[in-house]
Amino acid sequence: MKGIMTDMGEWKCWQVLAPILLAVAGLAVRVLLVLPPAELDGDMAVFALMAKHIAEGTEFPIYMWEAHYSGTLASYIGALFFKIFGLSSFVYLFVGVIFSSAWAACSALLLRRIGRGAEFMSSWALVVMPPFIVLQWAQFTGGTHAENLLFSTLILLMLIIRDKQNLKDNIFFCILLGATSGLGLWLSPAVFPALATVLVVLFLTDRTFFKSRRLLFFVLGLLAGYAPAILYNLEHPGATLFRMGGRVLALDRAVLSSPDAVGVIAGQILWRISEIPKSFFQIPGLTVDLMGWPAAILLFLSTGIVLRAVLVRTEEGFGSRKILIT
Repeated sequence: MKGIMTDMGEWKCWQVLAPILLAVAGLAVRVLLVLPPAELDGDMAVFALMAKHIAEGTEFPIYMWEAHYSGTLASYIGALFFKIFGLSSFVYLFVGVIFSSAWAACSALLLRRIGRGAEFMSSWALVVMPPFIVLQWAQFTGGTHAENLLFSTLILLMLIIRDKQNLKDNIFFCILLGATSGLGLWLSPAVFPALATVLVVLFLTDRTFFKSRRLLFFVLGLLAGYAPAILYNLEHPGATLFRMGGRVLALDRAVLSSPDAVGVIAGQILWRISEIPKSFFQIPGLTVDLMGWPAAILLFLSTGIVLRAVLVRTEEGFGSRKILIT
């Protein structure tokens, strides 16, 4: 019996130590990726240049130049770092380390609430030490990649915390959830699915939310977080909508002067919709191409484990509105 208790104690010790060791290793890898001779390239160089202008006080952009859907929070953080540590590629690249580490921390808190034991450890390992291409995205503060990963995860984490900590009637938390969602939407339109998930879950589990003042405070927070985008589009009407729409539909503003502008736009919309099924079937192949077979298999297995854990927790949480898993 004593031997069994000792083994159980050692196992619990490793359950605590393993995530910590993984976190330390993950942080070390993230830092190594930005050490010289790492360089700025592509859109990240543009964001670093905007950070330089902000630090010098010559310009305060709301969106990336010529991309009126990609918010510049990373540039403002980079400008602060430039002020403190001086101007260098490494200083701006380190902003990506912060975004990536914050995403990993939010993921850990989220995974801990929907998985236990092997479910948590396998998913946590994949987040902390992901395939190289995913880690690049998580640290790429030159567009919407890092911002989308961080804020989508943060919004879903806040949704779970709202339920677990009994914050459903907390007005401040409603404002905070709305503001986080609005800020995420300014930084990346790809955050919208996370916001849609919040609204769907609230509709299924707490419909009184939509009939109470909590909705008002949530919307006020959303508008506050999205304020930079609102101000920009008041000065440049429709800039974000047209730029994002053009990016998605492979069109530019010149189409508006076309004799059949409506027909061209409608045709592109139908084309995009028709591509959706094909895109889903391409996901496995693209994943393997990007990550390689070992990492892709680990990703699919981990995703399956997490989805199973989510379904089980959802069944437990809905109570009388239980989802039947067959």
